[in-house]
This record gives sequence, C-alpha cells and structure tokens, in this order.
Amino acid sequence: MSLESSEKMAGVSLVSGLIIGQLVAIGLSFFTATDLTVAITNGAGGGILIGLIPAYLLNEGHITDTKMLVPFSFGWGTFVGILVGLLVAWSRSLPYLVGFSYGASGGMITGAAVGLILWNMVEK
Repeated sequence: MSLESSEKMAGVSLVSGLIIGQLVAIGLSFFTATDLTVAITNGAGGGILIGLIPAYLLNEGHITDTKMLVPFSFGWGTFVGILVGLLVAWSRSLPYLVGFSYGASGGMITGAAVGLILWNMVEK
C-alpha cells in the first residue's frame, strides 16, 4: 500500500469516525437526557478511536484479509463504546447498565459504519 493511499485511508477513517461517532452520540443523548456538549465530545473521542485503530492496523499489515475488517471494526467499536458509555454513566450519575448498553450500541453502529467505509476503500 502506498503512502498516499494510507494517508487517504487514515484521513477518511478519522473524519468518518468523528462524524458518525458524534451523530450517534447526539442521538443517544436524547434517550439518556445527557447534555449535548457531553454527547458531542464523548462521541468525537470514541469515534476517533474507533476509526483510527482499524485504519492503522490495516496500513501496518496486521489485517491482511480485508473480509475481517468489518467484524474487527464492529468488535472494536463495541469495546470502545462500552468504555465511553461507562465513563459517561459514571460522570453523569447514570445507572451503569444504561451507560453500558447505550455505549455498546453506539459503538457497534459507529464501528460497523467505519468498517464498511474502510472495506469499501480497500476493495476499490
């Protein structure tokens, strides 16, 4: 993979993770009555982590089978979403089960979307 294509992939992954993470977190903030500023900042942070790690592993050659990119992103997004959800629940005095479930679902959505975007880029 050339340097130009790996930089493009990292940039697209960063932007898509950032935007999708924020949109999902804003949507989930309506269910949990969390402030929009908390949702935007946590969604951005989680989305960046969800987006950049699969792109990094793909660029470094640790993911060689492109069919595994979407499941890895899905699982990684779930893990990061759970951590972010628990952090929000702890900081906002919400029940931990609420933070766990909403974080996991938001991370799944973000991870699957970022994985599909990256997979589509690799296949082209």
